[in-house]
Amino acid sequence: MTIRRIDSSAGLVSLSKRDVLSLAGRPGTRIESRQGGLWVTQDGDPRDVVLACGEACVLDRDGPVLVQALEPALVMVERPAKQAARAPGLWQRLTQAAFSA
Repeated sequence: MTIRRIDSSAGLVSLSKRDVLSLAGRPGTRIESRQGGLWVTQDGDPRDVVLACGEACVLDRDGPVLVQALEPALVMVERPAKQAARAPGLWQRLTQAAFSA
């Protein structure tokens, strides 16, 4: 059994039977089986998910995630786009204008 770790990048990962992929999960991360069966476990989530080829799951929380290949598998990990910084709201703009004048 081999354990592989993905830190931040997304992509396609090839796993042999019983290999484990470890990643830092965050909401919106999509895990898809492109080939083979996968067992997905997320820390703090009582549900485990088993994916067949062509199936996917989307994470709904932060925390460590383990993806184990039940057979030789290809796993696609897609991270959500980082949210752009929010523009200041009306109240913040008015407050800044009042105190900067």
